[in-house]
Amino acid sequence: MARLLEMSIRIGADLANSFNSVFRGATDTIEKLQSRISQMQASSRIILPNGREQIVGDVRQIEAAQGALNRLTAAQSRVAATRQVLANAAGDIISAAWPVAMLAGPVKTAAAFEQAMARVAAVSGATGESFDALAKQARDLGRDTQFTAMQAAGAQENLARAGLRTEEIIAAMPGLLNMAAA
Repeated sequence: MARLLEMSIRIGADLANSFNSVFRGATDTIEKLQSRISQMQASSRIILPNGREQIVGDVRQIEAAQGALNRLTAAQSRVAATRQVLANAAGDIISAAWPVAMLAGPVKTAAAFEQAMARVAAVSGATGESFDALAKQARDLGRDTQFTAMQAAGAQENLARAGLRTEEIIAAMPGLLNMAAA
């Protein structure tokens, strides 16, 4: 979603730059035509009768260029309004995503712990109360020692792989973690 928003903002900026470039070109053309009309009006007193037709043609070009400039100005205003809407939407998205981002870490950690405990259950065969006792011990050791609950669950899994029963794992864990910390 952030990439889509970033791309939208870039496209808006590119459009604005393009409109600005065209707008500057149209402005330059209008200024050149206006200068040319001024020069022609100054010299029109000595121009032959067909010179008047040239001036009328130039005036029509200026009017057409002025119309194009007006349309470009209106389009540029719409682009600016669209950029503002996109900027506001970006702020809304960031505001909405912030609480989700704040919860992502704890949710991810809890999911990883549950997955580790599922491995402990699979290897040890623990179910019901014995599984609940292993999970409680892993959480308690994660809270009370320098090791995380995930690390405690990993140690429980290793003890189960070594063939220890649930009661033996629960009895061995505090001493094992003390020894590992030393």
